[in-house]
Amino acid sequence: MRVVWGDVVSKVLADRCLPVLLKGGTLVVEVPSGAFAQRLREDSSEIIHELHRRGFLQVVDISAVVAVVGNPGKNQNETPRPVD
Repeated sequence: MRVVWGDVVSKVLADRCLPVLLKGGTLVVEVPSGAFAQRLREDSSEIIHELHRRGFLQVVDISAVVAVVGNPGKNQNETPRPVD
């Protein structure tokens, strides 16, 4: 799923938010702040639709968890690289 993440969300979300877990149909996404969590909630229907189009039919909901994304102390303007 991380492979297509940048294709299904905006560049802003792709650069700062990272899908980390799929549990019971809920995609858990780490976000750096409450503002990003709100944006993810606002875009969740479209994100789920785009994931379904790419074959990820098991995703039925998205949950944002505020956490440090990437390596603390590194330049936060850098795009985090997902570990697959």
